[in-house]
Amino acid sequence: MLALRRTHRLSLFRCHPRHGQGPVHRRRFMQGVCDAFLDLAIALPFPAALPPYSTTIILTTVVARVALLPVAIWVGQCQNIHEKYLKHLPGQETSVEN
Repeated sequence: MLALRRTHRLSLFRCHPRHGQGPVHRRRFMQGVCDAFLDLAIALPFPAALPPYSTTIILTTVVARVALLPVAIWVGQCQNIHEKYLKHLPGQETSVEN
């Protein structure tokens, strides 16, 4: 019974979102992002043989991955350092094992 009341209260809050958090706001945000992406696809000078929208998607994906690559490498190095020091502690084991 208590679980049903909790679910009911949570569903009431979802039906009445705070200002700027409803589905309409998200739809407007996504529409703005899509419009900006289409404007970028039109503005970039691609050769006529390449489709502008698909090329922009691929180019944006490559740029995002290249931009995040140093962060991913840094996190991997930090994880390796932490695992190395955890092995030296007595009674401590890593939670992830290969």
